Amino acid sequence: EESAKVTLLHIDVDHFKEINDRFGHAVGDLVLRHVSKILVEAISAGDVAARLGGDEFAVLIPKDECDKTNAVLDHIQKSLESPIPVGDQALIVCCSIGVASAMSADLAKLLSQSDLALYHAKRNGRNRAEIFSDEMASALATERQLAQDLRSGLALGQIRPFYQVQVDAKSFRVNGVEALARWHHPTRGILAPAHFLSLASYNGLVAELDDVILMAVLADMQSLESQLEGIRVSVNLSADRLNDPELITKLGSYDIPPGRLSFELIETIFLDSLSDHVRQNIEAIKSFGIDIEIDDLGSGHASLLGLLELRPDRVKIDRQLVMPILQSVPSRRLVGSLVDIARALDMGVIAEGVETIEHAKVLADLGVHTLQGYAFGRPQSFADLTARLEQEALEADIACAG
Repeated sequence: EESAKVTLLHIDVDHFKEINDRFGHAVGDLVLRHVSKILVEAISAGDVAARLGGDEFAVLIPKDECDKTNAVLDHIQKSLESPIPVGDQALIVCCSIGVASAMSADLAKLLSQSDLALYHAKRNGRNRAEIFSDEMASALATERQLAQDLRSGLALGQIRPFYQVQVDAKSFRVNGVEALARWHHPTRGILAPAHFLSLASYNGLVAELDDVILMAVLADMQSLESQLEGIRVSVNLSADRLNDPELITKLGSYDIPPGRLSFELIETIFLDSLSDHVRQNIEAIKSFGIDIEIDDLGSGHASLLGLLELRPDRVKIDRQLVMPILQSVPSRRLVGSLVDIARALDMGVIAEGVETIEHAKVLADLGVHTLQGYAFGRPQSFADLTARLEQEALEADIACAG
C-alpha cells in the first residue's frame, strides 16, 4: 500500500478575456462563480479549492489515493459541460487544467510543475487536463531554446526566402515566384515553416517574420531586376501583419516596385468580418501597386461574399482540390466551377500542388492561368532561381534565333 500523494490541480478558464470583452464583466463574474461552485462540489473533506487570482484556480488534494484525482477531474469536466444561461444565450465554459503530484508537500515545486502542465494543456488545444511529466519539462526546455534561437535567427538574417516558380498554364514559362521562408539553423540545417511557424505564432514573432522575408525579397528583386522582368513575386502576409496599425508606414518606407509584388493572404478566415483598419490596410496595399491574392480557395476559408468585398487580383486553388482531378470527375467539375467564379469576378487563378504534366494539362483546359507545384519545381534558393531564369532566357533566345 503506497502512502498518499499530494496533488495540485491548476485550473484556468479558457478564453476568459474574450468572455469579458464580449459579454461584459458581470458575466465574467458569473463565470468565475460558476467555476468556483463546481470546484467546491468536486472536492471532499480535507481538500482545498482556492482562487489564485484573475481566472486561475487551484485545488489541493493533500491525501490523494486510489484515483481520487481522476474522480475530481471527472466531476469538474462533466459539470462544465452543462451551459449557463447568459441573457437569451447559453454559454459553455471550458477550462484547461494542469496536474502535478508528489510524495511530499513541496508546494512551490508542485505549483511550478502544475503550471507547466497547464501551459501544455493550453498548447494542446485547451479544454483538457494534462499531467506533469519529466518529458514535458524537457520538451518545454527544448522549445524555449528554439524560441530563443528563432529570435536571434530573425536578427541575424538566418531566415531567408526560398522561391517556388509559377508558370503560365499554356506555355509553361515562368511568370511568377512565391517566396517561402526557410530558416538556416546553425545546427539543425534548413528548416521549413512547418518546424517554426507555430513557435513564431506562440511567441508573437509572425509579423516580424513576415517583415524579414519581405525585406529580403525586395533586396533580391532589386539585384535581379532585368531577369525578373514580367515575373511577379508573391509574399505571404499573415493575419497578424494585416492587423498591424504600423503596416502602411512600414510599406511606405520600402522601395516597392509597383505591379511586381503580390501579397498572398494566408489566413482568409477573417474575410467575412474585416475590421476597419484591416480594410484600410488592404486599400493601402492596393494603392502601393501591390496585388492581393487569396490562398486556399475552396478549402473553406474564403467565402464568396468575402471575395466580392475584397476583390483580390488572384485566387489560389487549394492543392487538396487539385490532387484528385485526374481520377475524379466531380473534383474536375468543382475546380472548373471555381475557375468560372474567379473569371466572373475578373480574378486570375493559380492552381497549387500541380505534381504531374497530366495535372497541368487538365488544369489548363479548365481555364486555370498559372500553375505551381513539383511538376515545375520545388522551392529553391535565390542563387538556384537566378540560374534557372538565366537558362530559360537563353533557351528563349535560341528558340527565337532558330
